[in-house]
Amino acid sequence: MTKEKCKERYGKDIDIQLQKMYEINGFSIRKIAKCFRVSRETIRIMLHLFDIKIRSKSETNRRRILSWMTRQKISKSHIGLNKGEKSPCWKPKIQKICLICKKIYEISSYQKEISKYCCRKCKDKSQEGKLRTKEQKRKSSEAHKKLWQSEKYIKKIMKNRKIKPNKKEIKLLRFLQDNHFPYKFVGDGKIWINGKNPDFINTNHQKKIIEFYGDYWHRDEKVKNGGDGGQERREIFAEYGYATLIIWESELENKDKLLIKIKEL
Repeated sequence: MTKEKCKERYGKDIDIQLQKMYEINGFSIRKIAKCFRVSRETIRIMLHLFDIKIRSKSETNRRRILSWMTRQKISKSHIGLNKGEKSPCWKPKIQKICLICKKIYEISSYQKEISKYCCRKCKDKSQEGKLRTKEQKRKSSEAHKKLWQSEKYIKKIMKNRKIKPNKKEIKLLRFLQDNHFPYKFVGDGKIWINGKNPDFINTNHQKKIIEFYGDYWHRDEKVKNGGDGGQERREIFAEYGYATLIIWESELENKDKLLIKIKEL
């Protein structure tokens, strides 16, 4: 079927009629086929001939207006399809004995190794006398601090964390590279100085460090020190002969001032 034959048979303005019915009024192919008393396949061919885009299945389903009765029938047909034994993931429950009250209780198969007690009360009873004293807490904190002083432990933890520079740190790094400042990002745990990990370090054999502070996360330090912070870190790095510069997130907006600040370090 060609465009000319189609216009001869159904009228010269058939393309306008189809466009109006299908695109503007949102009629379905079935409804248009009934109007012209032809098959649905004929209407599809005609739509292709006149370059009218056929709607996808998802678009046609969106346009469908279901009656209340139809919706009720659909919802009833779905009830209990994937519940209990009918579910493809269903597994029978396992019986276990509670460690405290020796009561038999049922659990799901995936809780087999986790579950030990039948209720919350039994779990609380099991924890009685196990709460740590202040002395025990102090000892555990000291032991933990000692771990963070060993380089092997720190490197292992930082590897597992897979730390990468955030968007603002990348922005500062690009600024440093564009202005030919010899600094690299080491905030992923590459370098540690007395248990502290700096953000940027000088690569030109100069003992200089740049610490990048976010306005939100370090806002308390900003308030205490009147616009500046990192006094504790400055003192720690100064013990090893490092000069430290603190750059705040808000300072990235004024590049001229930031350039002068870095040059003064």
